[in-house]
Amino acid sequence: MKRFSSFIKENKTDKHLNSFLDHAKQELGLDSLPKINLVDDKIMAMQNRSFGGYSPGLKEINVNTAGRHRVDVYRTLAHELVHYKQDLDGRLTHDAGETGSPFENEANTLAGVIMRNYGRANPSIYEDYENPYRFDWGTPEGTKYMMKLHPWNVISRKTAKEITKKKLNELGMSANY
Repeated sequence: MKRFSSFIKENKTDKHLNSFLDHAKQELGLDSLPKINLVDDKIMAMQNRSFGGYSPGLKEINVNTAGRHRVDVYRTLAHELVHYKQDLDGRLTHDAGETGSPFENEANTLAGVIMRNYGRANPSIYEDYENPYRFDWGTPEGTKYMMKLHPWNVISRKTAKEITKKKLNELGMSANY
């Protein structure tokens, strides 16, 4: 599967990135966004033992995109934007990033809420960059792709085809496979 960093390199942009940032900004009640650096560096992720970080002194967010899907990158962005908001509100302390701290728990929770809300409004963010049919069980292409990709899947080929035929019948179409 193509990852976010290679997708960005090839296309120079991600059609959802600015929309997602506007959404997160609105949900958090932010007037502006900090500087955001998207970094493609697997070694940095291993060294930091993290995919992102917020630097209060610089008012800057770094997010590592190496080997990650856009949804994962967005969730990290949302998490770090919560820390930015905490900083603007004067609530961020030196130990805010500690596992289990109220600040970290708040960032984890709000990042999840932001992602769920954005994902409901923009379901295409979950698509595979190489095959937009990957998660569309309502098409023969999606069924063939999923069964080729996951032949050990818990759903049988027969069941997958039945789901597809039912969906196509609802749309007044027929399956040719």
